[in-house]
Amino acid sequence: MLALCAGSVGVPKSALAVEPWANGKLPVRAGLVVWLDPSAEKQARQQRELPALADADPVAILHDASGNRHDVVQENPPARPRIRIDGRRAFVQFDGRATSLAWTGPLKSFREATIIVAAAPHDNPGDFTALLAMNANDVNDYVSGLNIDQGPWPSEQFEVVNFEGAGFGGVQNLKQGRTPFSKLHRIGLTTAPGSGATALYVNGQAAGQRERQDQPIRMERLTIGARFYAHGQPPQTCGFLHGEIAEVLIYDRVLTADELAAVDRYLVDKFGELRDVPAPPPAAGTKPLVRVADPPPV
Repeated sequence: MLALCAGSVGVPKSALAVEPWANGKLPVRAGLVVWLDPSAEKQARQQRELPALADADPVAILHDASGNRHDVVQENPPARPRIRIDGRRAFVQFDGRATSLAWTGPLKSFREATIIVAAAPHDNPGDFTALLAMNANDVNDYVSGLNIDQGPWPSEQFEVVNFEGAGFGGVQNLKQGRTPFSKLHRIGLTTAPGSGATALYVNGQAAGQRERQDQPIRMERLTIGARFYAHGQPPQTCGFLHGEIAEVLIYDRVLTADELAAVDRYLVDKFGELRDVPAPPPAAGTKPLVRVADPPPV
């Protein structure tokens, strides 16, 4: 999970008035800016008198439970991810080719932040496949906002979390060790200006840190399941995730160690420890990518 730190500009310092349909078990609500919870989407749609989603339905909108109405949408039908319903839990499936969700709206600017994502990548083909990103209008995510991705190179397991953005540019893997793909990982990131003040937590354990200069993190767009950048042309959606996302929490402050532990426990209680998330079969007319042993040099 990634939480946005306190001291933000243009963002409420607390979001105690979450949506009435939100999960009542989330233990930390102060500073909550975005809360995407597919498991509560049924209740959100009932509250707003919208048709319910069935398993495998495309997701045109995923409602924000924080009370701040940062709903993420996809207006292009072929680019809509799908919902997977497993009992009382639900997950958003991204196909790694074209699907994503996004919010756009008035500028939010953060000095500090915490972000927490419960996600299960199925693979890493390289090219910065991402969990999420935020950016200012028409400015690359890593320049104006931030991005959380798997770096530029492919990997055999889930072993890379590249966290970079305004004031902390450049690829840097903060994850330590390897864990399997197709498991639901709890990924938490906190960021503040200073040496070692930007840190990664994976499945409740502290991982790497990096330095960040005192530059604001701006958000006029929040992209889920992809990044938003380009070189030599206007930014565009790219770096599509092949995997599932179960929850996204963004706070406008750095959570304390006790708060991080409490939110991590909430996610474990909800989803279990490293829950299996099987990859869906390949779409009709396609074949899964197969890694070649000992490829020739390029």
